[in-house]
Amino acid sequence: MFYLQNAIAEWLLAVFEQPSASSIFNRAAIDRKTFDQYLLGRHLWQQRNSSALYRAKDVFEEMQRQGQLFPLAAVGLCDTYHSLNIYGDWSLKKALDKCRPLLKQALAIEPELGQALAAQALLLSRQGKKKQASELFEKAIKNAPNYPFSYVWYAEQNRRMGKYEQGLSMTQTAYELAPMSPIVNRSLAYAYLNAGNKKQARFYYRRALDLQFDYTDRAIEELDFLPLTIERARAFLAWAQKNPLLIEKRRSYQLTQAQIHLALGNHVAVEKTLNKLEGQQINLSFKLFIETSLASSQGRYQDVIEFIEQRMALHQDSDRYAGAYLVALEQLGDDEKAYQAFLRLRPALADKIVHQAQFGDVNIGDDNAYLIAYFVQLQAKRGEFESVSALAQLLDRTFSQGYLLQDIYYARWLLFRGHKERATALILKLMHDGWLPDYNAQLYPETIMQQLFIDTGLGGDAYHELLDKNRTLVSAGMVKTE
Repeated sequence: MFYLQNAIAEWLLAVFEQPSASSIFNRAAIDRKTFDQYLLGRHLWQQRNSSALYRAKDVFEEMQRQGQLFPLAAVGLCDTYHSLNIYGDWSLKKALDKCRPLLKQALAIEPELGQALAAQALLLSRQGKKKQASELFEKAIKNAPNYPFSYVWYAEQNRRMGKYEQGLSMTQTAYELAPMSPIVNRSLAYAYLNAGNKKQARFYYRRALDLQFDYTDRAIEELDFLPLTIERARAFLAWAQKNPLLIEKRRSYQLTQAQIHLALGNHVAVEKTLNKLEGQQINLSFKLFIETSLASSQGRYQDVIEFIEQRMALHQDSDRYAGAYLVALEQLGDDEKAYQAFLRLRPALADKIVHQAQFGDVNIGDDNAYLIAYFVQLQAKRGEFESVSALAQLLDRTFSQGYLLQDIYYARWLLFRGHKERATALILKLMHDGWLPDYNAQLYPETIMQQLFIDTGLGGDAYHELLDKNRTLVSAGMVKTE
């Protein structure tokens, strides 16, 4: 623990003591107490919770009253005001009004100060002025290439615009500069998540929690990375009761809240959220994802396909959404159309599978195992199982190694391969462990789990009974609020 604290302190010093030709950023030109107070303010700003941010505000504002607010400290105070809008109870207008004179002051002394330019770009980005923000971010990075938050904030803007690969690359650069920053680790986790690499996303999110185990927004953000359980759903509801203003302010949190409503079967609440956010500035892909999930929960698979096609067009990425598209076609019962779609959406993988004798064994990993399993099952329904029988055996060996998730997709595979008792035992265990439909982790979980109960002979009534029990356990013991 002491080693970790020392490492964080050394990182903090390196990040915020940026070299400059101006003597105002020469540490020797600033008395030790003033500089240490600056670092304390930045450390508190890093905590990203309302209490710590108000303490950071007090530190910086005391420096301001003492006439010791040198340009980097002025930027630190501006960043604190901005964070109070995101994590506290400040309006964006209040943060902007407070920040503008601080940045003007800093840039009047140091017109090329990268940290100030980055803060200015962030404020423009928050106002939806993406072109101006991009130009300033580029200039900030040029002037202060070792300042990690220029990359983090620019990356976040790119991700909101659907530029996931650019966002990931920038955040990786930020991580190289500041590997001990919880903020950078969380940003890298989201960058990997947006890029479709859930394994890496979970790793860096857990690392961020190791660096800041008391992170106050953990209850909502970990739902993006870790499986939904009764405990996590309950923790979120408790957090939401304490932070209604924060949810109201952050639209992405409203969409995450909609995921919980969906898991608990509250379709009316999900529809209300989607209607409320119509026409608002928000991550369009995230909103489409919630719309897709709601449609599948209601059995509207033609709408599901239309939503997925919109996401494909938005991101110009058919590979990423192929699995969701194919399983939706399966629900409509059009196996031939699904087969042709597989060949069209994943041509390289399809070529290796169809011509396995030419290419040899297909590499199976956690990123493609269930898509390949889906194709094998599709071929069986089309009367072409013999062409993929060797691949089915390869999948059996892969699953037997036990490093893939033991989830509803694995239960589907077990049932397909004739292991009815094992499939039955697995889905009952999942229910006993508190299974809830987690649309963030699984495609069409309610549809698939219900069909598993029917196909194993347990029946649809048993499915609804156990699911309702788990949903009831989420709210058990929760304090009611008006």
